[in-house]
Amino acid sequence: MNRGIKQASIAFFSLLTTTSAALAQVDLCDELRGRYVDISEVIGASQETRQLSRAIVQQNLMIRRTMSDLRNQGCVEGDDGVFGGQDSQGVCDDIRQSIDQMRQDLSLLMDQREQSVGRVDAVAMQRRQLLDTMQRNGCSLPASATPDIVIDTHTKMDAYAPQEQSLAKPESSITVIETPRLQKNSSLEQKQAPPAAPPKVTQAQPQQLPPDRPYDPSAHKVRQVGPQFLATDQGSIDLKHPKEAGPQPTQ
Repeated sequence: MNRGIKQASIAFFSLLTTTSAALAQVDLCDELRGRYVDISEVIGASQETRQLSRAIVQQNLMIRRTMSDLRNQGCVEGDDGVFGGQDSQGVCDDIRQSIDQMRQDLSLLMDQREQSVGRVDAVAMQRRQLLDTMQRNGCSLPASATPDIVIDTHTKMDAYAPQEQSLAKPESSITVIETPRLQKNSSLEQKQAPPAAPPKVTQAQPQQLPPDRPYDPSAHKVRQVGPQFLATDQGSIDLKHPKEAGPQPTQ
């Protein structure tokens, strides 16, 4: 009986140990998932990084404009000489000091942008480390965690190599499409229709013109304008005496 009690005690302690380990595992997974959710995910550049980038662009534009003003005043960049004389010396010195201050501000902005990008990279690295820890401990990943997909963008060495061709079956650029032949018992076979008779050609008859009618001057009265040179009856006109009426005697 003591032996049975001892075995039961051992089983109870084993179950208690397993349960404690399982509870500890659950607590660890919950803690890792909570830390993962608390870290805000940053996709791409943060708002601070974008603002710093815009400020850097504006600062570069201001430096270029000021350098253009320096040249327009007849000043030499990086030199105390002045083309316009001693009257422009004070103006040139002021412009040079402004350019130096702008360049210092530009360096400060660039350092701040590098720090902002570093913070973004640190957040991404921390999230990846938490995901790796959860996978090693057998924890289920959060729903917001998506595994990284690695895409191989390297071109293979044999990507554009010509394919091996067999000398027995050389390839050709001409594509031949074979049409299946009809069998004797095929339903696609049709009877040949008798040849159609050629159409009859009808010759056109020549159009008959109406007969010519004799000309009758008295049938059509035409108004005449001007002198009438022909005689009214048979005869000839004497050109030497044209005013005499009637047929003229032959001279």
